[in-house]
Amino acid sequence: RLGSKLDVQYDIDETTDLEIPPLLLQPIVENAIKHGLYPKRGDGHVHISVKEVGKRVVIEILDDGVGIDASILADLKNLNKKNHGSIGLKNVMHRLIGHFGDRCHFNISSQIDVGTSVQIFVDKKKTLEGDRAC
Repeated sequence: RLGSKLDVQYDIDETTDLEIPPLLLQPIVENAIKHGLYPKRGDGHVHISVKEVGKRVVIEILDDGVGIDASILADLKNLNKKNHGSIGLKNVMHRLIGHFGDRCHFNISSQIDVGTSVQIFVDKKKTLEGDRAC
């Protein structure tokens, strides 16, 4: 739908060894395009990166879209609320926790007319049971 208005860049560290559930990032990228870039005038960019930083893998989806209002952003940062409307992000969070347990966390930051960053941090350390090695 956006055609040449959309530019997607990938910065993937090929040496990173982390298995994530299939289509985990799709709802985040879709939100970046639908809510961040589609309402923006002019071209839009999405940057997807995966990097090892110390003993963690950091996955980031960054857009230069319209940003998220502070009140909505506060709700998004509290995804465990029962009545929150962001089903896609809530599902991503639950899938992350189901797959990695307490070895991961999620961060969303945004600024109006600048863009939004969604970061997923995964500790590469094995769980005590050793069943989910990265």
